[in-house]
Amino acid sequence: MKLLLKILLPIVVVLAGVAVFFMLSSTRKQPRTRPPVRELLAIRALKLEARDLRVSISSQGTIRPRTESTLVPQVSGVITWVSDSWASGGFFAKDETLLKVDPSDYELSLAKAEASVAQADLRLAREEQEADVARKEWESLLKIDPTMERKASPLLLREPQVAEARAALNAARAGLAKARLDISRTEIRAAFDGRIRETFADVGQFVNQGTPAARVYSVDFAEVRLPINDSDLSFINLPLAYRNDASPETQPLPEVLLYARFGGKELEPWKGRIVRTEGAIDPQSRMVHAVAQVPDPYARSNPQRPPLAVGLFVKAEISGRTFRNIAVLPRKAVRENGLVLVAEKTDQGEHRLISRKAAVIRLKGDEAIINLGASEVAAGDLICISTVEVFREKMAVTLDASGETE
Repeated sequence: MKLLLKILLPIVVVLAGVAVFFMLSSTRKQPRTRPPVRELLAIRALKLEARDLRVSISSQGTIRPRTESTLVPQVSGVITWVSDSWASGGFFAKDETLLKVDPSDYELSLAKAEASVAQADLRLAREEQEADVARKEWESLLKIDPTMERKASPLLLREPQVAEARAALNAARAGLAKARLDISRTEIRAAFDGRIRETFADVGQFVNQGTPAARVYSVDFAEVRLPINDSDLSFINLPLAYRNDASPETQPLPEVLLYARFGGKELEPWKGRIVRTEGAIDPQSRMVHAVAQVPDPYARSNPQRPPLAVGLFVKAEISGRTFRNIAVLPRKAVRENGLVLVAEKTDQGEHRLISRKAAVIRLKGDEAIINLGASEVAAGDLICISTVEVFREKMAVTLDASGETE
């Protein structure tokens, strides 16, 4: 009996477990199934807008004067007087006397030259009178003796003596003019409205002829030398033509705005123009240097405005050419080889990405400027401006709910 129980009990337990399993399986609820959901990449897109755009080129430089020269005395002597402006930074007007050299020696030379002229004049008058007498005597001798030689020698008629006396008078007059010129040169006058950069001599100092006395510059115009990259030359019209190939009226003179800080504040921009380019391309940087000119840099017409002083560092914006049918995109929207991704709408209302060629004419900062006329995209197209790491042609996408444009 015990043996039978040991055999049947495990079988009963197993059968009971199977019965419970089938009972539970028949009463459980079947799980609800869902259709698979397709996850689409969400992108942001920018609608292309065609417009006209005037390009500007950025550069920088340091203000310098248009005209700068060295004042050099043309006579030697002791400086007896200087102008109140005779100091570094002093302003002066055109024809203003800046410096005087002691004229005493030159006044004495003038008196001697006047005496020399008087003596030479008297000598010439004497020689001319004696030549007249000699000619009359020769004519009288011809009447007495017709057999005489009809042509008298120049020496007999005192022609060489008269010519020598006349030459001596001209030399004396030249000496007189030189003496007067030396006296006028004892005063140094300004050739233009300007400012003194540096002085090398002062009152009581002896200066030699040809020794620099000061360095000065004009204040009618200021100039700035602006380097321009070779890649930017196609965006501006520089005055590059030979002087006989274009008249001043037809030569392009691009406008320039100069920005500077003075006294810790940003100044109102100064307006100028590109007036020329330098004679050679920089062999080191391969840049072209254009020269911009600004009138009235010391704002004489507006005393309240800070000056555009020599040596001031400025940033420049050069007005360039105007391009038609242009669109501006974020630089990150342009992929390698100038491709952009266009979000094209399908008939089912979905969007898919397709690549198109864009004619990029300039990359500046975070912007890319494209020419729609030479591109495979047009105004109104939606351009993907999100980063798409893995791109597949005609891949389905969805537009960011935050908006189609930004």
